[in-house]
Amino acid sequence: MTAHFNSFTPEAMSALRHQLDEKAQRRSEFISNSCKHTSTMLAGFRKHQNDAEAQRRERAAREADRRRQFMSRLRSRVHSLLDRFEMKRKERAEDLQEMNHEFRSASESFRAG
Repeated sequence: MTAHFNSFTPEAMSALRHQLDEKAQRRSEFISNSCKHTSTMLAGFRKHQNDAEAQRRERAAREADRRRQFMSRLRSRVHSLLDRFEMKRKERAEDLQEMNHEFRSASESFRAG
């Protein structure tokens, strides 16, 4: 570039303009390529994030379903257990009433006899 300023001839000025135009073109291409690369990189990042978020939501939905199923089974089993306890309690109460009735009968027959 310093060679162009040895003299201000039309050829030297034309060469300088040509050199400046080439540098401006290269700079413009570099900026354009940088923008394209950045845009592509951001689009890839967005896609990756969207995919990861979709997978996270799907995983969270499956886990929530599993928790609901577990709680449903647990409630069912607890209810079944409470029903069996109630049934056994009633059986014991009936047995005690029957034993009490037999005891009274035996006591009355002992007194009468």
